[in-house]
Amino acid sequence: MLLFLKDTILVWAAQLLQNAIQIRLCTFSSVYRSMLVILSNSRISISYLGTEPSLFRLPAPQTRFIDFQQRYKEFIELEALIRKKPLESTEGATWKNPLTLNCSYDGFDSKSV
Repeated sequence: MLLFLKDTILVWAAQLLQNAIQIRLCTFSSVYRSMLVILSNSRISISYLGTEPSLFRLPAPQTRFIDFQQRYKEFIELEALIRKKPLESTEGATWKNPLTLNCSYDGFDSKSV
């Protein structure tokens, strides 16, 4: 059983029939982030990392300390930045001409049809 954990949270799980000797992430043509495994029976296995994690067991509870007062202050500051007008939030930037996009359509040419 292969378990991929981020801190104490299960991110992805896989069932292997043989023991893994070495594991690498790789990309083959259009399949992004595949898992290449060299197995104990001298075989190579390539798996796609796109399935849901196995939920058969509960992850360990998170034990990180969170300072809620500090997080609330940070939230208020970020909310104030979001609510600012665009001119106020870009200090030191000068506004020139706005970006304009002009489009016209004359139909398809004969090669497109």
